[in-house]
Amino acid sequence: MVFQQRVLNSKAVGSAPKVRPVGFKDAEDFGAVGDGVADDTHALQNGLDKGGRVWLKSKRVYRITSSLLLGNKSGFASDGSATLLMASGPDGFNNSVAVRGDSGIFGRHGTGFRLQGSDITLSDVFIVKLYEDDRYVIGLDIRESSRVTVQRVRLRGFSLAPGIITIRSSADVKIISSLIHASCTQSKTVPADLNSFQLTGISVDDARINGRETTGLRLSNNVIGDLRMVPVTARKEQSDGINFNGSATGKDALISGNFIWDVDEGLDLFGADIQVRGNQVGASGRALKLIHGANKIVVADNNFIAGPGGTAIGIYKANPPDKNRQVRDVLIEHNRLAVEGVKSVGLRVDSGDEFSPTNIIFRDNKLKVGNCKQSALHCVAPHCSLEKTNLVEAIGAVVCGN
Repeated sequence: MVFQQRVLNSKAVGSAPKVRPVGFKDAEDFGAVGDGVADDTHALQNGLDKGGRVWLKSKRVYRITSSLLLGNKSGFASDGSATLLMASGPDGFNNSVAVRGDSGIFGRHGTGFRLQGSDITLSDVFIVKLYEDDRYVIGLDIRESSRVTVQRVRLRGFSLAPGIITIRSSADVKIISSLIHASCTQSKTVPADLNSFQLTGISVDDARINGRETTGLRLSNNVIGDLRMVPVTARKEQSDGINFNGSATGKDALISGNFIWDVDEGLDLFGADIQVRGNQVGASGRALKLIHGANKIVVADNNFIAGPGGTAIGIYKANPPDKNRQVRDVLIEHNRLAVEGVKSVGLRVDSGDEFSPTNIIFRDNKLKVGNCKQSALHCVAPHCSLEKTNLVEAIGAVVCGN
């Protein structure tokens, strides 16, 4: 129901198959029970290893207690009603180590499904993490893979996760028409690696493999939201919808038609060569954030909605100060920014030193402010070009001027 209410392009969603597709074998053929009580980990892995593509029967619940590996030409599918249940507790996904490695977050009890290979599909299933707070657990880890499609998949029930879906050092990955939601933490146990203490819907290249970047990524028509954290550190809430985490990562990436809501930061992009088009993003903090070397990014035809303490678009100077981490060459056009409830400016581009953003073009956008006295823009030459084609409008359709 949440997905149906929020998805931006319902016609593009498609539908789940009603019967087992050609090339798939029943999970029960490999010993799976699907009653939500039996441990189906071994049976499902056996099916992936021997059968490749596994069909999950209607309305069955397949309980797993450790990570499953989806290799070359493998996958799961169902008619849209089957559940893959990630168990909690001492025998389940109980990782409490905030370490980006196979002894922690990416280990057997820290990752539900590892997708590693080529021609992998995951469609029309419901992935539920049996909730347990203070656990660093992710749903899908797509690593060193190519030609991967995740479609019409629902994920919920996670607490601390640098990415409920992580994509690392992969090519031609599609995450489409999926739902990531209903995840939260009240944890106050902050790890030494503070960067792991967050909750993110989709994370890209958080921990690259052999330094390789992800390319050709498509994130389209997804619904991501209701990701909440107690703001106990200097990083405040720190929940992100989509995060490209790694300077210059994301070549030929497209983020399009996604609905993102009820997060601290909607799009947090460090990357390069990224198209951000046709999304609707609402956030309590920043709807769009560019920092740490983001460059060659086009942001067009989006709706950005900022909360009272936030900013619709924030573009920040290099931190730490380094030319290689300077944000540059960003085009922002034909967007709508709803900032009438914002205490600070709707668009902020840092200025003042040699590491401030450069060649930021802001044109043909429409900003909705509370009144004409509100400071809607902070965009200072030569760092930022603010063209007069932008329209600032107050409530009641009063045009305020640029």
